Amino acid sequence: MDDLLRKKMSHARSQMIIAKPFFGYLALHLELKEDANMTMPTMATNGKYLYYDPVFVQNHLPEELQGLIAHEVTHCAYGHLWRGGARDPQRWNIAADHVVNLTTIAEGFCLPPGALLDPQYKGMSVEAVYATLPPQPGS
Repeated sequence: MDDLLRKKMSHARSQMIIAKPFFGYLALHLELKEDANMTMPTMATNGKYLYYDPVFVQNHLPEELQGLIAHEVTHCAYGHLWRGGARDPQRWNIAADHVVNLTTIAEGFCLPPGALLDPQYKGMSVEAVYATLPPQPGS
């Protein structure tokens, strides 16, 4: 693991403890794991690890990393990892990202450009958002 990138990720989590203790506390329960072979080279979690692509981390500001970490821990807090059931995983993730990103921004975090932030989904559950989304190609 690249020590500089690990320090960058650790620093982002540390700053969250100070600025947003709830999210920072949750983030401390995910073990950082560098993963350059991710299918989608960004960040992900399975509820135990916070996987990150090193190039992705390298290209983001500390404030954005805090928002991205908050995004991942919110998936855990909302139980998105376990509530998908037999639903299409790609469509479920898109629905969950809309819900999580709206929450993350409302909590004062910064997300990088291109984040799914459709205000029509404000206040909706991931199940409700999922029901509005069209099936994904190949599903």
